[in-house]
Amino acid sequence: MDIETLIRAVQQHPALWDTHHPDYKSKVIKHEAWIQVGKTLFEEFNWLSAEQQKLRIQDVTTKWRTVRDNYVRNLKKQAEGERSGWSAKRIKGYVHGELLSFLRLTEKSTAQCLSPNESDSLVESQDLGESSTETATDGDCAGANQRSLTSATPPPIACRAKELSLVERSLVDYVQAHMSRTTAEEDEDLAFFYSILPTVRTLTPNEKLSFRIQTMQYLQNVKQQSDR
Repeated sequence: MDIETLIRAVQQHPALWDTHHPDYKSKVIKHEAWIQVGKTLFEEFNWLSAEQQKLRIQDVTTKWRTVRDNYVRNLKKQAEGERSGWSAKRIKGYVHGELLSFLRLTEKSTAQCLSPNESDSLVESQDLGESSTETATDGDCAGANQRSLTSATPPPIACRAKELSLVERSLVDYVQAHMSRTTAEEDEDLAFFYSILPTVRTLTPNEKLSFRIQTMQYLQNVKQQSDR
């Protein structure tokens, strides 16, 4: 499956990724959109059985979610790096970041009254909705979003009018909600791993495997010595 083709195909169907799109909550339209994406990716799609088409669509939705989550995770790391000041320059942009830039299209949003807990619930409920999409091939997270926001969140504590993209808004809410949980010790450990990450990425697959095995063995030896 060609990732760039997948991204471009999904981009043509905003109902699959824009939660503010009028068709985002429509199972029928989203199902048809995923079928069109499948036809774009696989020339033989029309000749497959219904079960085979379903499996292909499941693979496509899983791959899309992985790509999207990696992109959002990269943005989060960059934001954390800018806040801490120690890793911003070390973190490279996501390999498909330019193609995925449509996820950052600025949307004018109305004033939103969301506490940090509500923001987390919104992001989590969106992920639950997409997990359902991967299983059923058409997906609809509208009910999950509403249940999560109504039953699992406290009353709003602050109103803020923002003009942020969907990805940026989720990223800011996530960082604000979890920043207080990060200790100085964790920052130091993460800084070390980020410092060696560029070198690790230059290794071949076999070298990476050897590095991981030797690292785990060394950690085990250190733990055994400290337990004596």
